Amino acid sequence: MIGLGLLVGARFPGGVTGLAVLIACSALLGGSLGALSNGMALLARKEETVIAASNFVLLPLTFLSSAFMRRDLDPGWIQSVARYNPVEWTVQAGREALTATPDWGLVLSRAALWPSCAPSAPGWRPAPSIPTSGRSSPLPRWE
Repeated sequence: MIGLGLLVGARFPGGVTGLAVLIACSALLGGSLGALSNGMALLARKEETVIAASNFVLLPLTFLSSAFMRRDLDPGWIQSVARYNPVEWTVQAGREALTATPDWGLVLSRAALWPSCAPSAPGWRPAPSIPTSGRSSPLPRWE
């Protein structure tokens, strides 16, 4: 995508550092949403269910961020919701990192919000292998 943007004339004033931060933030968002999707797949075991559930989560998060429209043009309630939206944090950090004089405090503050999205499940542990027709159970269990 970045190469295609350069081909059609896009310029990135933040330079290589800004691009690296943008890629890192995007990878963090993609990795966490991928992990959520994998978790849903383990529970649902149907491709259609996972696709529907992923879209049910991801589309509202995207539209309730400033990915498509400047935040100050959004209604007040969307601005309030966007404060707690991981997609918004990624968009803000990436955009700021690509400016000519980035505010690294803003970038780092948005990146620091990401651990709040990490799942904390102290009772989560892998299920013991229980032979069922020659295969072990791939699903973890809650205690």
